[in-house]
Amino acid sequence: MTSTPDKSRAKPVPAKPAGSEPPELASASLPDTLASLRVNPGTGLARAEVDVRRRANGYNEVAETKEHPVLTFLKKFWGCRRGCSS
Repeated sequence: MTSTPDKSRAKPVPAKPAGSEPPELASASLPDTLASLRVNPGTGLARAEVDVRRRANGYNEVAETKEHPVLTFLKKFWGCRRGCSS
């Protein structure tokens, strides 16, 4: 059984600007993607390589963002227009 590593030790990776272009990798074929990432599809990555990549790039996660206040207001407004009791 494997355990989840302590995420508190990983360095945060700065987010890319929202307007930036996706990397060419995003439109590459699966074999080309695996080759450029140096991943063997049959065996995956060795634990040591996972640790190296995690230290360099952080965890493969999407950061949560706060909802814009206007969107929160609109959700409440339209929710109440449809029978809200508050």
